[in-house]
Parts: sequence; C-alpha cells; structure tokens
Amino acid sequence: MSGGERVCLVTGGAGGIGRAITESLAGRGDRVAVLDVDERAAAEVARNLPSAEGTHHLGLGCDLRSETSVSAAFDTAERELGGLHILVNSGGVREIVDVVRISVAQWREVIDVNLTGTFLTCREFAVRVARLGDTAPRAIVNIASVAGLVGIKNRPAYSASKHGVIGLSKNLSTDLARYGIRVNVIAPGTIRTPMTEGYFADEGFVSALSALVPLGASGTVGDVAAAVDFLTGEGSGFVTGAVLTVDGGWSAEKGYSVDPGSAYFAAANGTPAPGTRRAVP
Repeated sequence: MSGGERVCLVTGGAGGIGRAITESLAGRGDRVAVLDVDERAAAEVARNLPSAEGTHHLGLGCDLRSETSVSAAFDTAERELGGLHILVNSGGVREIVDVVRISVAQWREVIDVNLTGTFLTCREFAVRVARLGDTAPRAIVNIASVAGLVGIKNRPAYSASKHGVIGLSKNLSTDLARYGIRVNVIAPGTIRTPMTEGYFADEGFVSALSALVPLGASGTVGDVAAAVDFLTGEGSGFVTGAVLTVDGGWSAEKGYSVDPGSAYFAAANGTPAPGTRRAVP
C-alpha cells in the first residue's frame, strides 16, 4: 500500500518519541491522526505535519484511561480519514519511586495509561478492521521499553506495565493474524527526549550509561521512528510477535553494573588499579 492510502493513528503523538513517529509517517505520505491527552498540542502537531497532495491530518484529544475517550477518537479518525491501517501506541507515563513508597494511586495511574490504554486502543483498532473485512495489510506497533524485558530500579509500576505490553502484544499477534494485522513491539532504551533531558545534565549519569551501553549513552527519537517505519512497512511483512530493542545494545550487554571509577571496572577494561588483580567478567 503506497503513501497517502494508509491511515495511521499515533497515541502520545504530540511530543518526544510520538511526535517523531507522526512526522516520519506523514513524511512517507500517510494520513496521520495524532492522539494525545493534550488536545491543543495534538492539533498543533497535526497542523505542522507534511501533507502529500490530497491528504490531511488530524489532532485529537484522547485519554488512554477512558474507553469512551478512546472510542470517540477512533470514531473521528475513521470518519475524517477513512479506514484504519496503522496503530502506534507511544503514549505513556512513568513513576520513579520504590515499591515501599509507591501509592496505589500511582500504581493505578501507570498501569491504566500504559497497559490498559494499550489494550483499549488495540481492541478498538481490531474491532474496526474486523468490521471492514478486507485484505489490506495492517500493523500495530506498541512502544514498550527495556524495562519490559528486565527489572529497572525504582520503577515497579512502569516495569510491570511494559512487561504487560509485551505479553499483550505477543497474544494479539496470534489472535489478530486472521484479520491480517501484524503486532510487534519496540523496546527503547534511554532515548533523549524532553522528558529525559534532565538526566543528561548529570555528567555522572552520562558517564555511567556510556560505559554500560555498547553504542553510547542514548539514542534519538529518530532511531525509534525508523524502527516504526520498518515494522509498518512492506519489508517486515512476515514479522509479527517480535520485540525489537532500540537500546544501543544495553539489554544485550549484561555485565556487572558497576561504578565506572571502581577498581573492578578498571581491571575489566585492561587498566588494573594499583594493588588489584585483573578481574575476569
């Protein structure tokens, strides 16, 4: 299916990774519905997206915690842009607090947005595609995280929600194949966005992460958008149920998480500290 014929919905599309994805899809000539809890920001992003001749885009308010809000946004997108082809779930929230201090309200907020919201949008998409009954290729890409593959300190709800997104996606890849819908996951590592920018003011953080991640401290929003392009394109036509990490090799390189200045780290990298024996990782 060529650009301009596909209708794409992107949740969390008004900022960060989501915005880069909307811009990439629109740049290929697709019609894009930008869904975000901030309706004004979604509308602004949609207005500024590149448009192929005969196409236009939408910016819609959508609260992923609300079944009614999700259904209404899909109704409008389908009515204004036509039958749906691509769904990218990029909307999400996080907490940074340990399990001793996290409140039930914090837990529910993260699970409701990240996991239940993904379920609601995927179900809405699938119901509408099943109703159309055609054979056009379709794809769902759910943005999870490396926190959905391993445990990350002080993020119990976030990690649980992202593990859940991966499990849900694997289930949907089997359930929705009969409708021609492929379902895949992208698991980003540390991606530099306005939400994570504060991390990079900490030189210690950047140094430690650079030591642990083979390809460097962070990726860009464009790296994730490029992965979405692949998973929604013809080149991935036989790919479903997959988890594509975009993390610079962080989750593959599972050595010891140590202080880059420690004697162990120095020894393991060929520069033994005085008075220490060379360690073998």
